[in-house]
Amino acid sequence: MGSSEGHGTPGRWRATRTGVPIGLAVAGLIAALLGSRRRRAARPAAAGGAASPDSEAGAGGRAPPDGEAGAGGRAPPDGEAAAEGKHVSGGGPTRSGWWGAAALTVGAVLCAAVSVLGYNWLGHRYWPVVLTATTSSQSTGQQVMLTGDAKTGARWGVSGYVGQLTVTGPPGGSAEIMLPVPVTQCGMVLAKLHVACGAGGVLRLPSPTQFSWSTAQELSSVGGLQAASQVNLEPSTGAHGTQGVTVVLTGAHPVLCMFATGRARLTIAAGGYSYPAHFTQYTACDGITVVIGSAGGTPPVLELGGLDGVKLTGWAPAGTLQGFTGQVMLRPGGTSVTGSGTSVSLKAAGNGLSASLHFIPGSQTLSVNAHSATSVTTSEGQLVPSLWSREAVVFGPLLGGFVTAFVVAPLGVAVGVLTDALKRWRGPRRPRRLRKKAGAGKKEARGEH
Repeated sequence: MGSSEGHGTPGRWRATRTGVPIGLAVAGLIAALLGSRRRRAARPAAAGGAASPDSEAGAGGRAPPDGEAGAGGRAPPDGEAAAEGKHVSGGGPTRSGWWGAAALTVGAVLCAAVSVLGYNWLGHRYWPVVLTATTSSQSTGQQVMLTGDAKTGARWGVSGYVGQLTVTGPPGGSAEIMLPVPVTQCGMVLAKLHVACGAGGVLRLPSPTQFSWSTAQELSSVGGLQAASQVNLEPSTGAHGTQGVTVVLTGAHPVLCMFATGRARLTIAAGGYSYPAHFTQYTACDGITVVIGSAGGTPPVLELGGLDGVKLTGWAPAGTLQGFTGQVMLRPGGTSVTGSGTSVSLKAAGNGLSASLHFIPGSQTLSVNAHSATSVTTSEGQLVPSLWSREAVVFGPLLGGFVTAFVVAPLGVAVGVLTDALKRWRGPRRPRRLRKKAGAGKKEARGEH
C-alpha cells in the first residue's frame, strides 16, 4: 500500500478516454437536431396564414384563395388551424429543451467517469492491517531480507549460544569481534597467528577468520540492535542436522561480543594459523578485539554454526520472505497458507516490520509481525484488503445511488428527448435548388404557368 498509490491509473484514463467521446458524440447529435429544428422554426408556418418556402403557394408566387385550404377544399376553423400549426411547428422539444438534454448528457457522462475513477481509487487504496507471518519449516532455500529506505534504515541484533562463528567476505570488509581473552595474552596470540597486536589489544586479521568453541558460548551484538541498510538472514542445515545461519549485511559495521559462561576452549584460525585460548574465569567483553578486514569497506558475511538457543531480530520498513512455507494472517483480511517456495513482499508504516528467527536444537521458527502493514503481496497478488473490500456494505449503496441519480436518470431524460425528436424528424433539409426544381415540377403537373 508503498504506498499503493497509482494503482489503477491506466483504468481511470481508459474510462475517461471512452466516456468523454461518447458524451461529446451524443451532445453533437443533439446539437445537430437542434440546428435542424431552428432552421424549421425560422420558416413561416403554413397554418399561421403565411406561405412557407416549401409550400405550393410559395412556389407559385401567390397565396391560395380564402376559400381553399389545400386538399380539403375549405378553410379550417381558426381553432383547428391553430392546433395543426402547433402540431407542425411546436410538437417537438423546444430550443431550451434541446440544450437541457445536451447538458444532462454531458453531465451524466462526467458523473459516470467520476464513478469509475472513484471505484478504481477505492479498489486500490489500502488501509494498514495487523500482520503475523509464521513458519517452523526447515526447508532449504528460505531467506529473510529486511530493507531500509531513504528515511528509515534497518536494524538488527543477535543473541544466544553458538559453537562457531566465521567472518568472511570481500577483502574490504570490516567487523569487530570482542573476545573474552585478556589483553595480556596479546603476545601469545601474536606468536601463534603471526600478526601484530595493536594499541589496546586490537588484532587485525585477514578474511576469513574462524572462532570455534569446544562448547557453545554466548554471542551478542554490542549495544543491542545495530544499524544497517539491508539485512539478509539465510538459515541452513548441515551434516547430522546441525543448524546454522548466514547473516549478510549492507551498510553496517557489525560489532559482536563473545562471553565465556563456563569452562571452554576458544580456537582462533586465520591465514592458515590457529591459536587456542584456555580460560575458566575471564568473561568480560573488554579483552582483545579482533578486526577482520579494513574499516570503511563492505561488511563481511557472518556465518554462525552450532546454534543453541540463538535469536536473530531485525526491524525495517520493508522486507521479503524467499522460499516461505507457512501462514500469513491479516487482521482484517483473514489467513492465507502459502505453498512451498513462495515469495512474500512486505511493507509497513515507518520502521514497523519486525522479524525474529529463533533456533533451538532440532527446530527453528520464523515470525514476522507488523501493527501497520500497508502491503503484503505474493504470486497471487495483494493480500491486504482494499478499502472497497473492507467497506463494500457502505460504499456499494453510495456508489449505486450516485450512479442512479446522476447517470441513469439524466441519460433517461436525454434519450427520451432524442427519441421523440427522431420520431418527428423528416430527414436532412434539401438544398435550395432541389426545392425549386420540385416546386416547378408540381406546377407543371397542375398545368400552372
